[in-house]
Amino acid sequence: MMAGMRGATTIGGFAAAIKLVKIWYLKQQAYEQIDKEKLQAELQLLKSQVHPHFLFNTLNNLYALTLHKSDHSPAVVLKLSELLSYMLYECNASEVPLQKEIAFMRNYIGLEQLRYGDRLDMSVTISGDYPTKLIAPLLLVPFLENAFKHGTSEQLEQAWMHIDLSVQGNQLKFKVINSREPSAHKDTYIGGSVCRMCRND
Repeated sequence: MMAGMRGATTIGGFAAAIKLVKIWYLKQQAYEQIDKEKLQAELQLLKSQVHPHFLFNTLNNLYALTLHKSDHSPAVVLKLSELLSYMLYECNASEVPLQKEIAFMRNYIGLEQLRYGDRLDMSVTISGDYPTKLIAPLLLVPFLENAFKHGTSEQLEQAWMHIDLSVQGNQLKFKVINSREPSAHKDTYIGGSVCRMCRND
């Protein structure tokens, strides 16, 4: 009789343990889903902020070039088409190949170089094993926008910007340094740097 009770107790204990593990697992799944939805919302907010600002700036630049009948107008249209194609059709995923994000960045920089011409001294260095990595889409664009906004003021006779992107393992380092018009407090301003994690494809 005692052995039977012990057996029943053991079975009941196993059943309770399994139930607790199941509850824990379901809670973990719920937390992960919440985190995923939060990340998606943040990315959508980021894209909604980037799209209009970037698009209208580029269209204004294109309008100015066409008014002056610039030879750069076709190049601007082509680069803008490639940028919009990426933003509209490939950025809906939570992650994209880092290589495509870099191509987008190069097109973006190319548009700005056409806009500023010889007044902008630009250097871009990209290194590491980036073709195999994934990253959240449009993560780097706000830093570029900010650098061009504050680093290419019309009050600067010669603007400059240095961009350094490197990948080591699963760590991406993105550094932007730009000129800025002097103020009463400092003669030189330096843009910020950001580190983000990327993962293997």
